Amino acid sequence: MKHKITIALFKILFGFFVFILPYNSLLGQTIAVLSINNAGKVCASNGSNHNVVFDVEPLASSFPAGTTFSAELSSDNFTNFVVTSFQAINPPTGNRKTLTFQVPNTLVGSENYKIRIKAIDPSGTIIYTSPQSGFNFPAYYKSFISNFNINGGNPNANICSGGNITLAVDSSTPTTPSPLLLGLNYIWEFNTTSDPNTYSVIPNATQSTITVNSVGFYKAKIDYGSCTDGSQFNTSNVVQVTQTGGNNPVTITSTTLNPVCSGSGTVLSVPAGSSYKWFKDNVEIVTVPPATTNSYNATQSGVYFVKVSCGGSTIESDRYTVIIKSIDAKINRFVAPQVNFVLLGESLVVTASSTATTPTYEWFFEGNSVLGQTSNIFTATLPGNYSVKVSEAAPGCLSIEEIKFILKNGVPPVNIPNVISPNNDGINDTWIIPQKYLSGSKTEIQILTAQGKVELTTTDYKNDWPSSSVDFKNTNPIYYYIITTANQETKMGSITVIK
Repeated sequence: MKHKITIALFKILFGFFVFILPYNSLLGQTIAVLSINNAGKVCASNGSNHNVVFDVEPLASSFPAGTTFSAELSSDNFTNFVVTSFQAINPPTGNRKTLTFQVPNTLVGSENYKIRIKAIDPSGTIIYTSPQSGFNFPAYYKSFISNFNINGGNPNANICSGGNITLAVDSSTPTTPSPLLLGLNYIWEFNTTSDPNTYSVIPNATQSTITVNSVGFYKAKIDYGSCTDGSQFNTSNVVQVTQTGGNNPVTITSTTLNPVCSGSGTVLSVPAGSSYKWFKDNVEIVTVPPATTNSYNATQSGVYFVKVSCGGSTIESDRYTVIIKSIDAKINRFVAPQVNFVLLGESLVVTASSTATTPTYEWFFEGNSVLGQTSNIFTATLPGNYSVKVSEAAPGCLSIEEIKFILKNGVPPVNIPNVISPNNDGINDTWIIPQKYLSGSKTEIQILTAQGKVELTTTDYKNDWPSSSVDFKNTNPIYYYIITTANQETKMGSITVIK
């Protein structure tokens, strides 16, 4: 009886063993990895395909119909591994196959990857995992494929005698991308000449910054190991480091060539030193904050230089001339806020002139462009607010000068008014006095409150009082004026403000 039970138990266990034994073990199926890509390495980027060749032995047809294959990569003998993305398998039948795959952008670069193949049946069950490849290969994901800048894109840097300077990978700009935020390693290279074929790698320099104390030429590359491009791709600009002191001159560089657009300026800079004093037309530039760094934004035409203190001595830079592209324009009538008067039904002919070489003119009435008016001569017929824009285009630059003028019906005042009504109806809103007392006449205008507080004092009155900021707290307040001409003639009187 005991013998029969033992035999029965053996049959059950044997059947269970056969049931759970992997499919490939039953058929003696194996997969042998032969090669990876033609170059023997995986240099991946967004959307790039890669191939692994393997043999299925003894017969690929021994796998169930619909069996698929996938590739996995590992740099630590598959304690951890990277799952690739299946793209294709060729040929669909046959023993030697080529599996096309893509790697994820999270792949950590290494020189010591291995690969293995998994066979997966139609239900998604892994029915075979090959041994890892008998060879190592480099694999890197190139998350940044572009040139980039160091040292602000500036090709020059300077060190004091016995000093050093830190070169750094720049952040992104609208025109130049940066690998800075991708956590990549770098290769820094150095050369004593500008020969691009004789650079040597600086040992242990793998970060995005490097501090150097030797003169020469420096550049950085992104370190993709064996996948690092041998050309100038994925490479920074070259920076020449020179030393200040002795007979070495200090040269000013400019971000913009002459002529410079009006209103924008150009940044002048010199290599690093200890301290700086900038000069324009031989006069030290005094600004808030002071101009005491190795760069200065020049917004005015002139001849600039800088005194650089370095190593206990002071060196004067070369001279750099900045030419600001600007134009001067004027009209033959009173400019706002002064008023031009014409009798009802008459018109005012305005002529604009300019220092521009090839000026263009555009006329406006109440903020709207007057169609067809492109001459420098314009006839104004309606009362209101006018302006003319005089512009000139130069390579990379557009200079514009705008002049505003006002036209009203009536006659210029010959008497000094004693009543105004600032209610924005366009009539009598400001205190308009005779032209002989206005801006350019050197006449002093004083306006005082009834309590004697000085409300306005100016020698450049433009018929523009009261401004919108004046707050009349009383009803119909009274002010007093004192007009003193250049030859000391005085007129006094009152102004009633009717609200």
